[in-house]
Amino acid sequence: FIFRAFKYNEDEMANQRKEFEEVDATEKELWSALLRLANTNFGEVFAAWIHLKAMKVYVESVLRYGLPPDFMSATIKPKPKMDKRIREILNNQYGKLLGGALSRETQKDEAIEEYQNLIDKDYYSYVWFQIQFNVKKITS
Repeated sequence: FIFRAFKYNEDEMANQRKEFEEVDATEKELWSALLRLANTNFGEVFAAWIHLKAMKVYVESVLRYGLPPDFMSATIKPKPKMDKRIREILNNQYGKLLGGALSRETQKDEAIEEYQNLIDKDYYSYVWFQIQFNVKKITS
């Protein structure tokens, strides 16, 4: 500890209180302005984010399956704890798109598994992107 001499000054304390109240009022004004801007622009930013995800799905699908584009895009919102079951259904439905060499059913060979892990750990016979977001309403 370093001890210093302290001199109490009533005027200085009053100035610090006044400054603290001014900063507090400024913070509240800025916070309300930020909330207003965030509420106004959230929909537009969210729509742009989802459009970017849709473009990513389109580009990945064209790169994976080639031209002309002949595929369907869908959004799936699984019930809690149903992710594994949905993935099994999708693998059964679209497993033929990978071909025999990289399909999940014929992955007995370790070299194929190692090669697939180098490509992508979440590589499926269909294009898969997960969107996670938690929207919390903040009030002033």
